[in-house]
Amino acid sequence: KRKWSIPTTPVGNIWKVPLPFTLKDEGESIALLNYLAEYFKSQTDESFGRFTTKSVDLSLSKRELNVNMNLLPVDLHIFQNVKIKVKKEKGRFNFDLLIERISGRDADWRILNRDFISRVREQFITWSSLPSEVKKKYMLR
Repeated sequence: KRKWSIPTTPVGNIWKVPLPFTLKDEGESIALLNYLAEYFKSQTDESFGRFTTKSVDLSLSKRELNVNMNLLPVDLHIFQNVKIKVKKEKGRFNFDLLIERISGRDADWRILNRDFISRVREQFITWSSLPSEVKKKYMLR
């Protein structure tokens, strides 16, 4: 199978998705969290995309990024907490995406999150294609 598909399904109001992305360097994993925080902070206007962020909290000591957001359209009232967690396994740094549904219909939440998860994955792909000079700027934050 050439196309990536989400390997998990939600359990109750929680959806844990292991992202298909691994880094060897801890510094780069922190830089990637800085990059993702910047991406989520830029998503505050409904006219920009498929979700709007309400708050973004980056904890470098915990190696995690927490985001509170609404999925669009707003009239579906889908509010969720999202966590991107870096975990070290066998000398490599892997990423988990954890999504917690706060409000909204379960069926709508599942459908709209397929697009959201794909957008997060696209940010990882974009990161991997950035020049090293750009990545270094995120390491210095």
